Amino acid sequence: DEVVEYEITSNRPDCFSILGIAREAAATYDIPFSYPEITVKEEAEGKAEDFVKVTIENSELCPRYVARVVKNVKIGPSPRWMRKRLRMAGVRPINNIVDITNYVMLEMGQPMHAFDSRKVEKLRIKRYDHKFSFKTLDGVDRNIDEDMLMICNGDIPVCIAGVMGGLDSEIVADTTKLTLECATFDAVSVRKTTVRLAHRTDASQRYEKCLDPEMTATAVARFVKIMKDADPDAKVVGFALAHTRAPYFVNTAMREGLAEYIDYISFHLYSAADWQ
Repeated sequence: DEVVEYEITSNRPDCFSILGIAREAAATYDIPFSYPEITVKEEAEGKAEDFVKVTIENSELCPRYVARVVKNVKIGPSPRWMRKRLRMAGVRPINNIVDITNYVMLEMGQPMHAFDSRKVEKLRIKRYDHKFSFKTLDGVDRNIDEDMLMICNGDIPVCIAGVMGGLDSEIVADTTKLTLECATFDAVSVRKTTVRLAHRTDASQRYEKCLDPEMTATAVARFVKIMKDADPDAKVVGFALAHTRAPYFVNTAMREGLAEYIDYISFHLYSAADWQ
């Protein structure tokens, strides 16, 4: 296989993914473009809210947060083809769950994080009113201050929003139920956090560029599709959605033929009435 490396400028976060580059190439060379198959069948009884509740307390810093629960999960190595592709993209394979989150991030440009469901029941997206030390997945103690947004299980911090998860809530060998988070965070807040921590990650590099809130549910569905293909015994529970900002629209007059072109490259046009 051949690897092509692109230098993407900071004003094109839509190209920070395989699909983004493919969509751009399709538009440039006037060739068809289509998204990968994304279908989700909810199989387990109950709703995601029965297992995890989501509350956004600092609404200006998190416009969208999606959580989905998956049961009967078996932790092990990811498929060989996925490990190979991740290595070619410079990402170290870890296990099947973490690898899929990284794969979807590279493919679609949307970061996500998987928690062991035993460690998260009441997710709160909030800032703290005091400073404290927090150990991240890489085993480093980070100094958290009052300006940094955190993902918490009740009052216990489990993740630095948009940057890195905590060591205590990571996926481990005996994890059988996971809670998948996919969110959109304020780009300026994430950027300031990474500067204060002197620590940037693949996820924060994308969050710093302003991501589309509408991509969150799509990326979660893509994760579930890949996971189910590899592990048919996993059972999917419905997802919990919390948002503080309604979908936004751009009202503009389109020149003749533009609507057909947008449809050709697999975007979809909606009117405000479609969301009523």
